[in-house]
Amino acid sequence: MPDIDVQWPFRRKEVVAEVNRLLDGEKILKGYNIQCARKAHDIDANPVFCYRQKHASIKFSGAFVDWLVGQFRTDQTFFEKAKSIADAKTANTAQHRSP
Repeated sequence: MPDIDVQWPFRRKEVVAEVNRLLDGEKILKGYNIQCARKAHDIDANPVFCYRQKHASIKFSGAFVDWLVGQFRTDQTFFEKAKSIADAKTANTAQHRSP
């Protein structure tokens, strides 16, 4: 079994802190930005990026942090686009639940 704390060392707030550190002021992220990127790109289903525990917070890998930074450096509107995609997915889910 892999060492969870080694392969996935970050909780969401730590992902935010590490990405902000790496971006060094290019963009300041909040937890909501990470939440939108997760939803938009189905990150929680990717075991390279994410590990779900039964009775503890979800954990994220350094690869996820690097991916976020890389996406932003490739497209500085990445987080805004992720929010739009996440909002559309939420709206689509809400439509399917309505009677």
